[in-house]
Amino acid sequence: MKALSLITSAAIAGGLALSLAGQASATTFKFDWEKADGGGSQGKSAVTGRNQHISVNHSKGYYESVSTTFDDITDEFTFSASFSDKNGKTIDGGWVVISDGPNPKGQGEEYAIFYLDGVNNTATGYAYNGQNRSNSWSTNSDNYLGTWDMSYASGNGESSLSFSLDAADINARTDIDPDWKGVAFAEQVGIWFHAGYDTSVSYNGDGEVTSFSSNAAWFDTNALDTEAVPEPTALLGLGLVGGAFAVSRRRKNEQLAEASA
Repeated sequence: MKALSLITSAAIAGGLALSLAGQASATTFKFDWEKADGGGSQGKSAVTGRNQHISVNHSKGYYESVSTTFDDITDEFTFSASFSDKNGKTIDGGWVVISDGPNPKGQGEEYAIFYLDGVNNTATGYAYNGQNRSNSWSTNSDNYLGTWDMSYASGNGESSLSFSLDAADINARTDIDPDWKGVAFAEQVGIWFHAGYDTSVSYNGDGEVTSFSSNAAWFDTNALDTEAVPEPTALLGLGLVGGAFAVSRRRKNEQLAEASA
């Protein structure tokens, strides 16, 4: 009876683990770039088979790293970048648009644009108007998405900025455009990012931008493959399965040893 109880327990644990793993289909999609990766061709996409390309302009400051993530269940979005000074100028802001694949330029009213202000540690979101300019904040008074805290640091010839947010409300907007996607991405990501120095941003009492300027140069991509990172719960489920079988196997070995004694 004791052996049966152990086997039953193992089966229950295994069933629970499989249930948890089945429920935990969430994935965090991640893209990381470092200066050593360079610009130009990034090879063929495993998703589409087409060439991937990054265009980097270091004229205002050296891009050292760019990273972004998106969780397809919680809608948590993160973005971060680091830089080295050039000609005594320090990157302190800019603007960025993230797409679900294509280069965002020309894709009006589909994606969110974020204005990054290292002076005030603030990121402000709007619907991107698709133009190759930084004026989305001024083109439609109804396209304001919100304001979030941003982390900025500088010193010793380097600087970095990062922010994260729950993008669920942004992505769920239905009043912007039928093609609206917000800031979600999965197997591929497109990035239109301009980082600059002498960034200056003014706001009204509601946190909306009333003026924006930044001496910026670009980091542009077309559809780049991301890395899919499973959520911890799914890994926990796999661990429970392994643990259940280990208990059952250990008990069986003990029984065999007792029988041969």
